[in-house]
Amino acid sequence: MKSAGWAAFLITVFALFCSAPAQANEIEIVFSGVIDTSNTPGVPDGSTFTGTFTYSTDDTFEGMSGGLANYGLTSPGDTLSISLDGVELWATSVTGLTATLAAAPVGFDSNPSQDYFSIGTGSNSDLVNSTLSFAGYSLSEFAIQLVGDLDVPSGGALPNPLNTSGVDLSGDGPLPSSFVFDFVNQNDPYYVVGDINQISEVPEPRGVTWACLGIVAIAGLGLKLSRP
Repeated sequence: MKSAGWAAFLITVFALFCSAPAQANEIEIVFSGVIDTSNTPGVPDGSTFTGTFTYSTDDTFEGMSGGLANYGLTSPGDTLSISLDGVELWATSVTGLTATLAAAPVGFDSNPSQDYFSIGTGSNSDLVNSTLSFAGYSLSEFAIQLVGDLDVPSGGALPNPLNTSGVDLSGDGPLPSSFVFDFVNQNDPYYVVGDINQISEVPEPRGVTWACLGIVAIAGLGLKLSRP
């Protein structure tokens, strides 16, 4: 292949590579906070946690229920995970992850100016990976909820991006931004509830962006110089 052909080929390959993250439409969020209430062994009140979740704007809309838009998080990169005091839980698209959301006002929220966004497991909670295990117990709930000015579209579409700067992190009111998981048997459950006090979106790595632009520019220069 002549040099011009190689340059054109490289431009095509790297342009496709560099555009892949945008085509995936994935939104990745990281968060952290403090455990507010727990009766779970090894997870005391006041301990700290970190977590992350990822969804795609290509995820499947499953309809409206009670004023909430419901989505099945079935894209390969969809996840929800929590890490605290050596305890880890992580769910993927195969564990029945769902997203529910609504633009303000939300019927069950006493604050009429807040949007609502939640990701959690559904009927397949038993498939969630967990370092916790209690004989005779099974995981029944693993979820995160956010309230505030989240830029949720009025039609119920998945926000792109999610306005993390508008998340209410005060921990006040009957509907705080928080996460929860619980294990149940026929008697009392083990549960953990944590208040979120920091949250942000993970940007596309700036180094990758500049590297892609640089490679395409060099290939383009080579194409230009190779012409007669």
